[in-house]
Amino acid sequence: LLCNSNKAELLLNKIDAFNIEGNRNESIFSKNIPFHRSVKRPIVRSISYKLLNTKLSPSTVTKICCYKYYFKKIIKGEKK
Repeated sequence: LLCNSNKAELLLNKIDAFNIEGNRNESIFSKNIPFHRSVKRPIVRSISYKLLNTKLSPSTVTKICCYKYYFKKIIKGEKK
């Protein structure tokens, strides 16, 4: 768990459920893209919201938006 502010660190220190270690290893942050900048919103997310406003079921919307995943399952012969 990473605290980005003093307020968050104070809150975390008040909770006894965590074992707090002060490790700020820079190698942890170097490959963590969301730590450096916001991640782009996937195009499929906007499409899925539009589809959910129609009469399609949520499971159908998931299959449409995650078609690559379901195609792989079909090709491997797994259950739908």
